[in-house]
Amino acid sequence: MKKFISMLLAIIVAVGAFSITFVSVSADEPPLLISPAPTVQRVFTDVEPGTALETALVKLKDAGIINGYEDGSFQPDGGLSRAEFCKMINILFGYTELATTGFPDVPADVWYHDHVLIAKKQGYIQGFEDGTFRGNEKITREQVCVIIDRINNCYKLYDVVINDEVSDWSRESVIKVISNGLMPLEEGGTFRAKQIITRAEFSYVFVPFLDARAEIEADKEQNAGTGTGTGTGTGTGTGTGTGNGSTTKPGSSTTKPGTGTVIPGGAVKPGTGTTNPPAGGDDNKDDEGGTGTTTPPEGGNDGEDDPTDPPEGGNDGEDDPTDPPAGGNDGEDDPTDP
Repeated sequence: MKKFISMLLAIIVAVGAFSITFVSVSADEPPLLISPAPTVQRVFTDVEPGTALETALVKLKDAGIINGYEDGSFQPDGGLSRAEFCKMINILFGYTELATTGFPDVPADVWYHDHVLIAKKQGYIQGFEDGTFRGNEKITREQVCVIIDRINNCYKLYDVVINDEVSDWSRESVIKVISNGLMPLEEGGTFRAKQIITRAEFSYVFVPFLDARAEIEADKEQNAGTGTGTGTGTGTGTGTGTGNGSTTKPGSSTTKPGTGTVIPGGAVKPGTGTTNPPAGGDDNKDDEGGTGTTTPPEGGNDGEDDPTDPPEGGNDGEDDPTDPPAGGNDGEDDPTDP
């Protein structure tokens, strides 16, 4: 019996020693570190990362067209006032020249005064029949179509059948905008022309123009420069250079490539060394937003400013320092904000 107890105590001691050793070894090992999940940086707190909307908003934000609200949101389902839209159009197309006269309801001390005068000068805003501008009124989808058409002189690429109501004054512009892929028809061939355009919807409209501007600027950089050439010759006397760069000298004759003309596409053509635009020419109209048209459609008022459409409500607050939204003005459009 004593022998059995002795053996049992020996086993207990051995197990205890083994456990102590095991714990000791475990304590000497570095702790296992579990890395936290990476934090996804949001452009705006209410816009899902990795979506098409976020991609569009990043481009607009980088271009200085939008900034969002002070609380970090964008409010994609909110509306856009006529004054806000003018400011964004002017930034997008680089318009800066002011008209000499404005509108009676746009006093000099409102934040959007200059933007409205710029819009009037460019001809894409003409005002309502009563002479007002109504800057705080929300802008509708068909009004946006008329403005885009005026700025870009859009062509109708194909016939479009719209199955819901569109105002007569805007129908032609709406069809042009749809056929150019700037705004889509929705399910059942509807367009919701008389509804206000949301902040998300106008973002998609603006992006193609930003992309086009970036392409034009890239082409200019790529095609800028001159071609050069060198030549050697012997003989004395004077020479007369011809259009192809050849030089005639008494005693001998030498052909000199001279300077070259850079033609888009990479070809170098002997000549003066000036830069030629592509066939058909790019007069930078696209870069500047086009010439626009200032003549309203037959029937008088262009409808973009249809006086029969009552305001949809006040300014969304983003741009009107006197009427901030819940949570505060987004700061982007208030010139008094730092």
